[in-house]
Amino acid sequence: MLLRRVFTAAIGIPILLVLIYLGGFPLIIAAAIFEAAMVYESEQMFKAKNMPFFARMSVFWVWAILACQAFHLPLAWGILAGLVVAVAGAVG
Repeated sequence: MLLRRVFTAAIGIPILLVLIYLGGFPLIIAAAIFEAAMVYESEQMFKAKNMPFFARMSVFWVWAILACQAFHLPLAWGILAGLVVAVAGAVG
């Protein structure tokens, strides 16, 4: 188990440093991909405990905020878009 974590870190840290150095759109795309993977893992944990988890709403909300960053829009638009989807999901 430790060897697997060290191997992942040996590959992941240089990639992360390159993405941070590049910044901008490549970093935003990587953040969106990592966020989707984290939501998937969270969903699996919630399913194991038979608890509800709204994965699509979580992904949409974060991607809306990342889109605001990518296209230099006010952050309030991303938060508003996520809020609209959350309310629509709760009502529907």
